Amino acid sequence: MCRLFGFQAQIQGPPRYLTASDQAFVQLSQTHADGWGLAAYQAGEVKLKHGLLPALHDPEFKRFSESLHTQILIAHLRLATVGENKLDNNHPFVYQNWVFAHNGNIKNFSHYRELILSQICSHFRAEIQGDTDSELIFYFILSELERWGLVSRQYPYSIKDLGRSIQWALENLQTLIGAFSKQQGPPTETYISFLMSNGEVLFAHQGGQPLYYRFFSEHLQAEKAQLIFCSEPLDDARDWLAMPTGALFAVDSGLKILSLREAAKEICA
Repeated sequence: MCRLFGFQAQIQGPPRYLTASDQAFVQLSQTHADGWGLAAYQAGEVKLKHGLLPALHDPEFKRFSESLHTQILIAHLRLATVGENKLDNNHPFVYQNWVFAHNGNIKNFSHYRELILSQICSHFRAEIQGDTDSELIFYFILSELERWGLVSRQYPYSIKDLGRSIQWALENLQTLIGAFSKQQGPPTETYISFLMSNGEVLFAHQGGQPLYYRFFSEHLQAEKAQLIFCSEPLDDARDWLAMPTGALFAVDSGLKILSLREAAKEICA
């Protein structure tokens, strides 16, 4: 499986734990070596970079990551299960201000590919460049958001509105492909763990592959607090917390975590 990294901060700054230590995220590319991707929001734009080499051995990963000052960043180390090793298949995927990276797999994807495509809005289908299940999942979710005007921001919305639409998209996806695996197992099973953002909110979904999170505060200054999501703890600190299986979290600019799985169910009731 791949490895995910998400960073959210109250003020712009360099993202922690990407390259700076022997336990940095980049070290995981020794085994997750099929390319990498970084997407960060800077000056109102998405800055995106992909590479095909293992991140640890690619100077561009270090150069690009250390150039960033951002409040939200999503990074991905690929261990390919579906799709060849080429840039079009590297996460994160980006559409306008939306960024998405996935750790997982759709079991028997070739059987379900056309069915999933049929549920994706035509203008999103035209954006698909690679041949991964992950890119289709991204545009499948965006299609649900678009039905409510939440991609192009046609109407005012809340975090709960976004969470409800993402949750509905995941429920609809399960209707098509079957239930997501609830615990780690063979890489051929279905796992839909991901990080996603629109530049204002960072979403994290634990869809069978682990996600952990941890808060940091620089010199006890609350205004410099940071939150990191990662597929595995990056050090031995005891304050890494595991997301429950099936959980959907949203983190706002104040680093408040809203558990949207429960919120979505409440709205649907």
